[in-house]
Amino acid sequence: MNTLTVGQEAGIGRIASVTTKRIGGDLPFETVVIHGDNGMDHFLYSFPFNPQTSNCMPLAYSKRNGFGATVYDTVLKAEERGYAVKAGVNAAFFGMTGILPGGIPTGKPHTSSNIYGGVVISDGRIMQGDNRYGAEWELLFHSDGRTDLVQSRIAYSVAAQDKNLPLGHINMAPNSRETTDSEIYYYDSFCGEMTETKAPGVEVVCEKQNGSELTVGETLVGKVVECRETVSAGGAIGETQFVLHASSDFPSEQYALLRSLAVGDTVEVNATETVASSKTAMETCSSAFVTYGYHIVMDGKNVTDSDRLGYEFNITRAQRTAIGIQADGGLLLVAADGRKPEFPGMTVYELADYMISRGCVTVVDLDGGGSTQVTVENDSGEPECIFDSESRLVANSLLIVARPKIDAKTKDLLRALVARGSAFAESEPGLTEAMQFAKGVVDAETSMPGDYTKAMMRLRKALESVRANV
Repeated sequence: MNTLTVGQEAGIGRIASVTTKRIGGDLPFETVVIHGDNGMDHFLYSFPFNPQTSNCMPLAYSKRNGFGATVYDTVLKAEERGYAVKAGVNAAFFGMTGILPGGIPTGKPHTSSNIYGGVVISDGRIMQGDNRYGAEWELLFHSDGRTDLVQSRIAYSVAAQDKNLPLGHINMAPNSRETTDSEIYYYDSFCGEMTETKAPGVEVVCEKQNGSELTVGETLVGKVVECRETVSAGGAIGETQFVLHASSDFPSEQYALLRSLAVGDTVEVNATETVASSKTAMETCSSAFVTYGYHIVMDGKNVTDSDRLGYEFNITRAQRTAIGIQADGGLLLVAADGRKPEFPGMTVYELADYMISRGCVTVVDLDGGGSTQVTVENDSGEPECIFDSESRLVANSLLIVARPKIDAKTKDLLRALVARGSAFAESEPGLTEAMQFAKGVVDAETSMPGDYTKAMMRLRKALESVRANV
């Protein structure tokens, strides 16, 4: 049900008015007013699109992990990175505090934006994650437009000098020196231009090698280029670097390892899916964000009672954000106004009913309330924030982007690696598997830049193994 009409049943009332336009010629954008059956009106922004048949692709992204960013600023950063963003809303729920980097109080209660657990993946790269928690539900978007909902638990580790130790936090910000723990903290350009460490200790700066990135199932290889002391605030991160931090407040094995490293040493970082049934999906997805099981529609039925958010939360009227998956694989991204006299807002039950009326068979409730934000590409082709409750810094955003075109140089580089491996593939099972994956990436018109990164990482690793055994 992709076309709305005035008078149409909307699950919670009838459509009073609807305006539909296309952003960039491809993405439908609806503004909808509903006269509720209970006499209340609702105002919604919605984006119905099918990533399997359109040129639009979901992308999890954040300008700045740990302390978060508004959706608008995230859109600007994504465009700076080369993505053509058509629209964006806030995504996962997150923890909040009132301290900015360097220990500066903001006077506002909502600034820090760490996820509670799970992992967030953006175009193949791990954007934020934590080693402390068990398996969590993840919503996955694949390059070919498919969507998955799986349970995942990623284990992170750091290997150097014949030691392999757990890595605690990926682009997570300690709220204060008191909340810093004994684990290793990892930071890269996804947390901004500076690390977010707050405790005294050591920061080991590594340059990424051979085009490797932090991805599920592959190995990020770095060469140490600097070892620096930290006192209360972190240091700079280059675009092609990552930084490992451990606090001297804890005489841990992790701190001892980082302290022993020197310029020129090699460091490897691994992220391994531990839920066997989710391994392939997590290793090959394009984007993912943690849902915590806040699922309000399953198999086309309203299951809000089991969403783990609690009855009082579910009956409160507020701004709401959600993403629904339709039977044909289409997606419906919705943000609803609320907490206003003319638009009191929707309960979670009402939100679920509305999404069902739009043909959704699965719906995830995203962060709402003061986090609800909508940014779209305006008629001039520029990002414009059209709805923002509090300009709150949110943990991550769900963007809708035009599917990126892969440049000829990148394609040629992957083809060259495939040609190099063709002489060995028949006798090397590991290389054969990497070759098949790489060929699939090159041949698919839907491949994202992150797919090329993962394919080249796999092939290079397999080729190194072959050369070592020759």
